[in-house]
Amino acid sequence: MRLHTKHINVLMSVFVLVLGSLLVSSCDHRANQNVSETKSNGGAVGQHRGIAEIELVLSERVLAPHQELDLGTYLGENKQFAVIGATIRILRGDLMSLLGVYEGTGIAAGYKNGDPNAASMLVYWLLTDALAKDWYEKSCVPESPDHPENPEEPTPLQPPKSYRLADEFRSLVLPLCQWPALGQDPAALAALWSRLLHVDAPTSERDEWVQWVLTTYKQTPAEVAVPGLLQSALTSPYLLLKR
Repeated sequence: MRLHTKHINVLMSVFVLVLGSLLVSSCDHRANQNVSETKSNGGAVGQHRGIAEIELVLSERVLAPHQELDLGTYLGENKQFAVIGATIRILRGDLMSLLGVYEGTGIAAGYKNGDPNAASMLVYWLLTDALAKDWYEKSCVPESPDHPENPEEPTPLQPPKSYRLADEFRSLVLPLCQWPALGQDPAALAALWSRLLHVDAPTSERDEWVQWVLTTYKQTPAEVAVPGLLQSALTSPYLLLKR
């Protein structure tokens, strides 16, 4: 029996829902365990950078001045998981904490959920998938205030993502909007990578990423290629993990 795309998406949605429930139910246990581990190893390299620090770093590198990025607003916005999107958004606080948070007071205070695992990487993949698509739309899709594509009013579970991208960042994405006809410029891709990863990653990693993008998305339309290459940079361990 062949599974169609819609069937696969439903199965993936059910998987995420079940996983989310398990994550929330076991979150406190893992948090306490990670606190003791983090204190014993002195915050060793390889742990999550922490969701607060990632938001701060990306806000400084990508957003216009005085703008702030709230990555939690993107969790549950993936169209392929629309069946359970509302449930994911309800659980987003607990799920986001899996990417590393400082909690507690006194001797109970510490850095929790610092160790990367399959569950935390799934959460990060979900939010960067939606984030990269939003950055593509903000950069490449013309605004139409008279005829908005999504006229419905935002709800408390779906806050408006009204921040502005920095002009410098948009200028790096704009040449890619005509991909694949235009935009396949190694120097332009390298500049975009450097803007996102800054000094966190070595130039050798940047060069390998540029070649991977040019090979992987050689004939791919912009609406797939640009979010894809943005997400691949956002999921780099040099951004996600402590050095």
